[in-house]
Amino acid sequence: MNPEELKRQMHPEIEEEKRRKEFNRKYGAAIKVGVTTLIIIIIIAVFSIIQAPKKLEGPPQACFKHDVCFNLTIARTMQEQEIGLSNYTSFPYDSAMLFIFEKAEVQRMWMKDMQFPIDIFWLDSRAKVVYIEKSAQPCIPPNCLIYEPTAMAKYVIETREGFAAENIQYIGDSVELRNIPK
Repeated sequence: MNPEELKRQMHPEIEEEKRRKEFNRKYGAAIKVGVTTLIIIIIIAVFSIIQAPKKLEGPPQACFKHDVCFNLTIARTMQEQEIGLSNYTSFPYDSAMLFIFEKAEVQRMWMKDMQFPIDIFWLDSRAKVVYIEKSAQPCIPPNCLIYEPTAMAKYVIETREGFAAENIQYIGDSVELRNIPK
């Protein structure tokens, strides 16, 4: 037996180490690239799942404190916002209108061509009440009041008259906006 064979028999770990080094030399870079790619794909997939729009279940709603909820009609466009509730002759008890504005600013409202009084809530971008107008009355131009909050608002909700007083709503209360499409 030659000395090289004897050395291999007595120290098999040396031979194993040589095979590992050879394997790493041939395939190590490819394995690192593969593992890194797999990690990146997993991170992207998880982020995509987190960022995916949530499936809307049920009608859009605004829920005030004490779990008092209204089904919403949404006014997004300038034309929808200008018309508002003026085409309605009455207002269902469990309904409200949500105005969604491009950005938070002082949102002025009026009651032109309305058929009934309402309560108006101005909300900031976190859906906290920043201003309330109770019992806003219908008007015929040019004798229309312009209701102007003292704070910036991203949303305005119009509810039936008396809701704010009956349910003791205050500035600073949170409103949960549910199932609002993006």
